[in-house]
Amino acid sequence: MSYISCLCFGKDISHVLCANEIVKTMGLKSGNLLKEFKGHKAVVNDMAVIGKKANQLITASDDGEVIN
Repeated sequence: MSYISCLCFGKDISHVLCANEIVKTMGLKSGNLLKEFKGHKAVVNDMAVIGKKANQLITASDDGEVIN
């Protein structure tokens, strides 16, 4: 990832989500890539972990789409 357009913590503080065109979940202690979320055609501007169990991710992008 050459730059980060947005960042948020997961449901606990053991991992962080960072994005440019692809959202990546990174382990904070290990620094390892845990998961990738693809689907936008442009830079992700904002994202949030949502839901009663904080187990959903919603993203908004310059491509005009919101993905849940």
